Amino acid sequence: MRVLWAVGLCLAAGLVNAGCSMTGGGNSISAATPPVPAAPPPIVYGTFLDGPVGSKLSQADRDKALASEQDALASGQRKTWKGEHGLFGFVEPAPGTPASAIVNVSAPGGAAPATADSCRAFTSTIFIAGRPQVGHGTGCANPDGTYRITS
Repeated sequence: MRVLWAVGLCLAAGLVNAGCSMTGGGNSISAATPPVPAAPPPIVYGTFLDGPVGSKLSQADRDKALASEQDALASGQRKTWKGEHGLFGFVEPAPGTPASAIVNVSAPGGAAPATADSCRAFTSTIFIAGRPQVGHGTGCANPDGTYRITS
């Protein structure tokens, strides 16, 4: 009777395992792996915010300064920002429409060059310890309405 019971148990275990799908003779069940989302493109701050002046700012302050640059370029108006520990600054886009000095600025990744009509010069002033630090840059319009800081 015990032998019959052991054989029945082995058969039952075999039937349970037979219901699992195994491919390629492997010993594991394969499941669909969800796709890994693409990493966002790196943030380009431009030479002023990526340089010595920007290195004195916290990440949050650099982000505020960049957001002000974006807003100023899009609106054509002066934009101010206030950061941590008394830091503040403002961004002034160049008067008129686009920067006339910008010709054939290539976009990263080999995209089509930007034209002078889609670029705008700006001046960014950041006050650190009460002293103004002034930088100049250029932003070129992306198709989505944001600006790519090119210098």
